[in-house]
Amino acid sequence: MRSIRRAMLLGSAAGVLLILGAAGVIVDAGARRVLLQELDRSLEDKSRLLASTLALTTKGLEVDFAEYDMREFGREREPSHLLLWQSDGSLLFASKRADRRGLAPLAGTRDDPLERSLTLADGQRVRVVQLEFAPRLDIEEDEPEDASGTHLTPTPDIPRITLVLARDTSGIDATLVRLRGLLLVVGLATALAVLLVLRSEVRRGLRPLDLLAREIAALDAACLTGRIDLPDTPLEIVAVVARLNELMARLDGAFRRERTFSADIAHELRTPLSGLRTSLEVELSRPREAAGYRRTLEESLTIVARMQDMVQTLLLLCRLESGQLPVECREVDLAGMTREILGSLSGIARARGLKLRECLPISLPLRSDPALLETVVRNILANAIEHADENGYVRIEPTPEDEMPGLRVTNSGSRVAQDVVPALFERFVRGDAARGDTGLHCGLGLALIGRTAATLGLAVRVTTEAGGDFSITLSAPKTPAGPA
Repeated sequence: MRSIRRAMLLGSAAGVLLILGAAGVIVDAGARRVLLQELDRSLEDKSRLLASTLALTTKGLEVDFAEYDMREFGREREPSHLLLWQSDGSLLFASKRADRRGLAPLAGTRDDPLERSLTLADGQRVRVVQLEFAPRLDIEEDEPEDASGTHLTPTPDIPRITLVLARDTSGIDATLVRLRGLLLVVGLATALAVLLVLRSEVRRGLRPLDLLAREIAALDAACLTGRIDLPDTPLEIVAVVARLNELMARLDGAFRRERTFSADIAHELRTPLSGLRTSLEVELSRPREAAGYRRTLEESLTIVARMQDMVQTLLLLCRLESGQLPVECREVDLAGMTREILGSLSGIARARGLKLRECLPISLPLRSDPALLETVVRNILANAIEHADENGYVRIEPTPEDEMPGLRVTNSGSRVAQDVVPALFERFVRGDAARGDTGLHCGLGLALIGRTAATLGLAVRVTTEAGGDFSITLSAPKTPAGPA
């Protein structure tokens, strides 16, 4: 199993070692470059000094190093080397231990010194500086002259001389070896110290996660009312704690609804089943006329139909909530559909003495699933007709022009206050607690409306005033509806 603590430590260790290694390489390269630059500068100064002693006279080239300290070219251990080459490739001067094969002039000509590193035939590592120059002209003052003042002895041609000076670099190499050892020791010690500090800081930084794990482990599956509360919660896990608490709240609500679901169904079915059983028992208690049996059977059929509607509604809700109901969208005339449904419910409205006021336009196009949209509209109209007060009214009108296209259904005689509207969309919830027609109105209408509208992507808004009007507004989405 992957560990965050281990991953952080390994990643930090790799990063620290990489940074220290890169820093060590840079320091080593910089130190070598500085040391070689100092050595090159010393060799260049020495080369120019030696070049200044070479003179061209009428007798030829004269090399005089007697006045300079030349002991470095004659010592047995780690000697320096000096060679002077003429432009024709002949050797003019070579120090005692100079290796002619390894110290040949470099290709090309340069007036400025040219530096390079070499390994000689005997394994000696040296730094070489090459300088090409013209010797100074040294003509004696007492040489004979003619009447015009011109020397009678002709001036010789001035040749080009190449000076090759090499110095041993074993001291620099030893210094660099010591520096690398020091860098390695310091780097390893620094890496170890950084890892120890990181280990402590990572453990301290991840302590809130350990506390969070213990808090979650302490939650009781039988009681989900508890919430996670961490003291001094770090900013990085505040969102995690908040989302977990929201999840706990949703789970608590879901389990509560699940626990009460069976009780709600039993409660809703108990009254109609008791009425049905009582009617049948009374009817079977003694012989009766055929008309009495028929009346009892009709009443029983009405109760069974109500229970069947409730079961079908519950099944439809379950399919909607599980996403098993397919949605096929196409153009639907919402106004025409509403008029057809209103016509099928007009008999119930007349029986209750209601005035139906339909103010819809000729056509109200909407893109949606026809079957599910019909379920929503039918339940909205049935809810308005069933809950309007006797001899009241039901008004059907389009939504205002500043809103998305849809319809608004209003009924008079509302018994519901605005503050209880959110609860109306829960299953088995009635806005009017005083109603005693259990089995006839089971509190599933608005739950079905809300869930079906959400599946279609439609918006449902309820406004109500106790003793006034109850309005349900169904409006189209801003984008075409699709499966939820």
